[in-house]
Amino acid sequence: MENPEKTVPDKAMQDFLDVFSYVRNPEKTDNGDYVSAINCLKETALQQIILTKKQYQKADGYIAWHRYQSFKPDEVTPDECHEIGLKLAREMWGDKYQIIVTTHLDKEHLHNHFCFNSVSFVDGQKYNSPFS
Repeated sequence: MENPEKTVPDKAMQDFLDVFSYVRNPEKTDNGDYVSAINCLKETALQQIILTKKQYQKADGYIAWHRYQSFKPDEVTPDECHEIGLKLAREMWGDKYQIIVTTHLDKEHLHNHFCFNSVSFVDGQKYNSPFS
């Protein structure tokens, strides 16, 4: 697990660290069994995201995006929920962005969280959300 004290370069990224920590919460993700990464390693995702920002000199403005997807109670199993989340993340942002996908099991309704870098690791372009 990453050490935020050594990973987060300044207070400007504290909100991102808070969201990142929340979505990866072991109590909500069956001790991390329902945490996956796309275009980065889940063990070092935060460091990789920060390195991408530094590489393209884009650590300002939106740091990351946080989206979620919910299902009705008993609509899907935890495995199905997570697989659907991974598929959606790959289709939406997987060609250019580093993404953490987590499935939270702590509520009656299963839901996925998507936390992804605002800066593309491919070309340094910032993501502009149509839903911001």
